[in-house]
Amino acid sequence: MLRSVVLSAAFAASASAALAAPVLNAATLPNSRAVAVNSPATLFASVINSGDANATNCRIALGFGADPALSVSYSPADGAGNINGPADTPVTINLGTTQQFVVAVTASSAFTGSVPLTYVCDNAQAISATGLNDLSLHATVAAGPDVITIASTLTGDGIMNTNVNGRAIISIAALNIGAGDPPPDGGPDVPTANEATITVRPTYTNFSDGAQHTLTICQSNASAVCQTAFASSVQATIGDSPVFFNVALQQLPDIGVPFFPGEYRLRVEFQDSGGNLVGATSVAPRSGSPTVQEDLPHGLWEMFIRDDSDPGGSFTRTGRLFFPPDGGQGMGAVQRDPGSNPYLQPILLSGDYDNAQFVGCVQFLETGQNDLAYPGLSMPYEPRHFMRGTYDSSSGNACPPVAGDIDQPTINPLASSGRFYLGYVNLTMDGGPSQDPATINWMIRNPLDENDSYGSATMVSDQQGGYSVTGTYRGCTLTGSLSRYSTVSSTFGSQLAFEASYTTTACPQGSPGWATGDFTGFFAVGEREQGATEVEALQVIFADGFESGDTSAWSATIP
Repeated sequence: MLRSVVLSAAFAASASAALAAPVLNAATLPNSRAVAVNSPATLFASVINSGDANATNCRIALGFGADPALSVSYSPADGAGNINGPADTPVTINLGTTQQFVVAVTASSAFTGSVPLTYVCDNAQAISATGLNDLSLHATVAAGPDVITIASTLTGDGIMNTNVNGRAIISIAALNIGAGDPPPDGGPDVPTANEATITVRPTYTNFSDGAQHTLTICQSNASAVCQTAFASSVQATIGDSPVFFNVALQQLPDIGVPFFPGEYRLRVEFQDSGGNLVGATSVAPRSGSPTVQEDLPHGLWEMFIRDDSDPGGSFTRTGRLFFPPDGGQGMGAVQRDPGSNPYLQPILLSGDYDNAQFVGCVQFLETGQNDLAYPGLSMPYEPRHFMRGTYDSSSGNACPPVAGDIDQPTINPLASSGRFYLGYVNLTMDGGPSQDPATINWMIRNPLDENDSYGSATMVSDQQGGYSVTGTYRGCTLTGSLSRYSTVSSTFGSQLAFEASYTTTACPQGSPGWATGDFTGFFAVGEREQGATEVEALQVIFADGFESGDTSAWSATIP
């Protein structure tokens, strides 16, 4: 039986609610359970109504895309986690109050993965967020370890603040209420104390490249004194007596820690000997004092996009943006997943800077894969090492349609609004320039017809972090240079991030969209399948007065 606890969590600040409307935020504890098939995995949920009206007929259900083997039940509870009302009966959450629930998720067959939960009322819905109000479930035929964890921050509010030296720390208590290792388990309380060998590792939610401040962990005693050295992970024997850990965050020099409590969380994961997630907890990290980036944004950024038309969280996207060093036009790609055929969609960012405030457009370009790109979205934000902003394609200042090679939808743009979050990717040379691919072959083609070649180029490494570029583009002679930032691992696969500069000369008269002269481009993102040596990528190129882009393919062999 899961022990009763009082749930405490930090919630993201919400936009101003409309007059007399409820505003809901939700959190769950614990974040992960491991149970036997057909046994309920219980957890606690808190739903806060911070609006100025009561939320009516409130209930909890499985979210979009939930596995059909899953079912959910809920009951209202008091602040101590004691059930105080009938099961599966909607309730009213009065304005300014918090409603507690006991939630039970059951899998009718073996299941491992995330269970999306929705917290919906007749007049409001809480936004679903990974690691904050969902559940990671591991259901097996034979019961295994099930680690229950509680994290404690210095301020007691679920926020992990860095100090003046850029360091922050939390303490965690964990115990195993499931099965232990097969006998002999080797623990101090053998043979009846459910001891299991568990690997404990801190990580981040949603962001795999951006804002990757250094995380380490040690096993500690009940007084929070480390008994092992800090490392990226620690292995411990966890039974029915609490085991304690300290997790430390060390802020990267001159780079801020984003405060996106619903999107960017420090998550501590507990894995059994088979690598299965059998326990987890999370907190919201934050810089003690935000770091403002010099002048204009530059470099590579990881992006998380949430569409407000679906609070259930199914309309979310991840992507990358690259800003030239001079703060010029940003470009990149967003991961799209139509069914089982994921691909990258190119995006352009354009607008004006004024007193460190950017107001402009992000243009999702059509790739010919029926993604019906938005003509543009208004997007204000402040340039920092972490950024957040909003977009609204139906607003009066939404971006106009873009002319050029990329086809635009013939229908009216989908009215869409939401929020985006960006974390700065700190790129360093890994392995040194000597590990650069000796040659990168770049094939440029029409994104709507892969048989329509625009040209090709060869990039040759100088083994000092730079490349020379020669080739052709739409009949133009292309020359230039390229500098490598790094190879990083991410949800896109391994990426090569470059900054590049190109010049075209001798362009033929009437070349589509071009006049004789120069243009520049910046190479943004590449990807590699797990274990592969060949890299493929998507790229967008630009020219003065030419506001569209071409996608291109390139390949390189990685040592």
